[in-house]
Amino acid sequence: MAPGKSRQKDGKAGDVAAKDEAALALRKDGSIEIRVHAKPGAKVSKVTDVGAEQIGVSIAAPPRDGEANEELIRHLRQVLGVAKSEINFDKGAKSRSKVIVVSSKQQLTIEQSHIPPALPMLLLSLLAVYFQTIPSSTAVDDQGCSGCSAYQCIEKEASCGPRGYPIGFGWRNCRVFEDPVIRSRFTPAGVEWANCTAKCLIDALQQFITAEPGATCDRISSRAYSSHVGCYIQCGFCSICADNKWALARAYNYGDFFSFRALQQIWSIAKECGPFACFCKG
Repeated sequence: MAPGKSRQKDGKAGDVAAKDEAALALRKDGSIEIRVHAKPGAKVSKVTDVGAEQIGVSIAAPPRDGEANEELIRHLRQVLGVAKSEINFDKGAKSRSKVIVVSSKQQLTIEQSHIPPALPMLLLSLLAVYFQTIPSSTAVDDQGCSGCSAYQCIEKEASCGPRGYPIGFGWRNCRVFEDPVIRSRFTPAGVEWANCTAKCLIDALQQFITAEPGATCDRISSRAYSSHVGCYIQCGFCSICADNKWALARAYNYGDFFSFRALQQIWSIAKECGPFACFCKG
């Protein structure tokens, strides 16, 4: 049965996701409600998709004797960095569609903010408000290094390897956004923002390498990441994120969302846009 459908078994509700219910919701007490469609029997546990009504998670455990539930909670605890006491089932413990509540008491220590401290980092991280690179740049240098190829040209100078920022982050994700299917999911304003941000990010990185030749790969990575928030905001992220959040969520590698550096940037963007700017539409 497809995620989001209602099912009855032995007089009890099976799948709990209902129409018009969001995959993520902020409760009045500050906790986060997550609607998950679990897929037991997988080789590895990982987030597989983010939909409007549910988040798909593959589970490396068989669907028996509570093993899948235990593995699901273990995996979510690991990626979200919360304690066992901070994550619990609210509904659907015996079905594949579940409602899980996260009530993290941890405070962000990046810097003080007027955003309510009860807003967990999860709310933005699972919706991919962290962008490592953006599509189809118009940035061009004298050697014709345009679009995603600009990252390859930067790599020739930097030699940071396949896991370094230019190739491991910039070029890898940029290529994803060259896919017409990915781009077709964005609104016209979303595409305009993406193009603007791409040029901004590549220009910032090229300018740094020109100004600081011989910079270490750590310096290059740090400087590249430091330009993300400014470029996103400057190009109008706050005005497009609500209408494009699901297109963004489907475009990124979920494993990239859960680093401390990513969460720092999510927090900075939330402060600029307001914590709920991306959840008012769509």
